[in-house]
Formats: sequence, C-alpha cells, structure tokens
Amino acid sequence: MVKTILIALVIALIVAGIAVGIMWSGMKSVIAQQRADDYVQKNSLKLDGNKDTFLYTKTEKKERPKPQQ
Repeated sequence: MVKTILIALVIALIVAGIAVGIMWSGMKSVIAQQRADDYVQKNSLKLDGNKDTFLYTKTEKKERPKPQQ
C-alpha cells in the first residue's frame, strides 16, 4: 500500500515538473519593462488635471500596545 502511494507520488511529481518546466520555458521571452511606452500609443493619453478624490477621508490613529517582555 505505501509502496503504491510512493510510486503514484513520484509519477505525479514528474508529470507536474514537466508541465511547470514547459510553462516556465514559455516565459523566457518576457522582459520586465520600467515604463508602459510599448503599450500606449503616442498622443493617445492626455492628462489635464491633478485632483485626487477620496471616498473616505477620516483617519484614526491608535497606539498599538507594546508587547510585555
């Protein structure tokens, strides 16, 4: 019984490793970008205001009790 479970576990880990390896190899073409210049068309975005609108503006500060040592 235990031998059968171990064999099934090893087979499952091998199959999962192959699947993850295939997905991971497909991600190598992705390069992290610092800006979104490649995604925004030139002159397609115009910001003409700088106002923030918040739903909630009330904040409360409470001192956290310090742990006793």
